[in-house]
Amino acid sequence: MHPNGKAHGGSAILIKSTIKHYQSQPHCKDYIQATNVVVSAGVDSTKRPRTAQKRSIRAYEHNLDRTTHILAHRQRQDTRHCRLLHFQSVQSAAWNSTPINQHKLTEQHIPTNILQKISEKRALRKLWQQNRCPETKKRLNHKIKELKRILNNDRNVRFQAYLESLDPTAATDYSLWKATKKIKRPTVNSPPLRKPDGSWARSDHERVDAFAEHLTNVFKPHPYEGPPEHEKMVMECSREAAAESTMPKKYTTKEVRRVIQKANTKKSPGYDLITNKILKELPNSGPSPIPSKIYESLLLLRILPLVEQHKIIPDHQFGFRRKHATVDQIHRLINEIDKSFESKEYCASVFLDISQAFDRVWHEGLLFKIKSSLPNYICQILESFIQNRRFVVQHGEALSRLCDINAGVPQGSVLGPLLYLIYTSDLPTSDCITTGTFADDTAILASHQDPAEASKSYRMALTIF
Repeated sequence: MHPNGKAHGGSAILIKSTIKHYQSQPHCKDYIQATNVVVSAGVDSTKRPRTAQKRSIRAYEHNLDRTTHILAHRQRQDTRHCRLLHFQSVQSAAWNSTPINQHKLTEQHIPTNILQKISEKRALRKLWQQNRCPETKKRLNHKIKELKRILNNDRNVRFQAYLESLDPTAATDYSLWKATKKIKRPTVNSPPLRKPDGSWARSDHERVDAFAEHLTNVFKPHPYEGPPEHEKMVMECSREAAAESTMPKKYTTKEVRRVIQKANTKKSPGYDLITNKILKELPNSGPSPIPSKIYESLLLLRILPLVEQHKIIPDHQFGFRRKHATVDQIHRLINEIDKSFESKEYCASVFLDISQAFDRVWHEGLLFKIKSSLPNYICQILESFIQNRRFVVQHGEALSRLCDINAGVPQGSVLGPLLYLIYTSDLPTSDCITTGTFADDTAILASHQDPAEASKSYRMALTIF
């Protein structure tokens, strides 16, 4: 507001677009100027939980007690069955006590002129329904056409503003790529699969069995080509119990809460079907066991300082490391190439992409490297995390049988990338070559005044690789 009529900027009122409002007649006198805005404040703005529904702890406990199965188990199979029933009870109790509200509030603000046109059209329609006058019908049709034209123009303006707001950066959550993916998403058909015996897998059950058989052959280590005594030594070392070491540092409740808060709700659940959304809705005081996905993040916080302290990851590895981006590795390699050109040398290079790198990790070899660099308690946890894993394939409503995983690190897990970096940490290098790795992608550069010698250098590196 301004006390006199000499202001040039006018008055400004900032209102959120989701709040219904419109401008009324401004108050303009010689002694004061004011802008009047009418706000519809009948909407409750109280902050709700993430599910837009009040969670009921009593309902959760009631549903959990009602669905709890008391079984007497004596064998390992009975224990696994009891755990599965417990997970299903927690899942159903959490979902029933905290329903998800699927209604999404739209933040679309309708301009005042369009609201006025809609009111005029409704008034004419009401008048025509009362008198059925042809002149009124003519005015109504004209008003409907005018309103359609205004709505189309407003829709085009909004869509143009939406296109201009798209950005490929993280500031807008990569809105440009998400919009492009949504528009260009093709229609995926499910053709039949050819089995190794030449027959066709047409039904969902036949497809999941075919995929399960293929993945079972994938999750196997490569044949060992080294000396037999070396393989025997690695196998014995990975199976023997390590010496006692210091006790691990206990995890605090604050660390667990921080990991749960940072958990992505869009990630798929594990075999227990307990999603991250359910974990975020659990009460603060609850049972002591921690889900495995949350414990992976907590364990990673303990392993990373040890890895950096002992310098387990080599300097040429830029994958899955903090402050080591893909662009940094590219700049490093380009710098080596520029140095060769400035020195009037030839630079020979070879670029490698390991096929099924994460799926073919040798478990015994990985455990051998872990036990030689990390404490005993971490080795035992990682050994339990790696070995005796199983997988199942789902297509539609069909599920395959449970199959064993004899090699590889769990892709999509928190610890999987770090375990692969530890497994490839002893990649052989040489002073006559420059090695650059990013996860399973490897580049080898060799410089020399003679191009034949440069090629010979990187070929020798490939023989020991």
